[in-house]
Amino acid sequence: MRTQSLRLGLIGIGGLLLDAAVFATLALTVLSAEVLAEGPILARAAAAAVAIAAQWIATRYGTLRGRSRPEVLREAGEFIILSVVGVAVSLACLWVSHYLLGFESVVADLVAVYPVGVVLSALARLLVVRLWLARADPAGAPV
Repeated sequence: MRTQSLRLGLIGIGGLLLDAAVFATLALTVLSAEVLAEGPILARAAAAAVAIAAQWIATRYGTLRGRSRPEVLREAGEFIILSVVGVAVSLACLWVSHYLLGFESVVADLVAVYPVGVVLSALARLLVVRLWLARADPAGAPV
């Protein structure tokens, strides 16, 4: 169990680093605000998509190999739903910072997404999971 938790943690950190690297690269080049007004939002969405895919593959075929459920599409769907909730929260943080408050530098965008967006995303995903589990088992029995 410890090894699995450590692997999941490393996958999470790796995904976060991949996400940040893709976002910064895009936001500083082809999707900069100077090139395209919506560039930072598109860069965030693209970076998140790359990181989500990498994390799911690493989790499914690495850490949980042999323990994964046979319903690959359902498992992927659940993972994507939770990931999209997190991305939506981080996109909202970026939008507020960049477009509403006017903090338009790449550094400000990075701060809005990481750590502010990451922390709020984690809380939102936790809330969704708790609501999801409560809905799945309304009797309150252990899931």
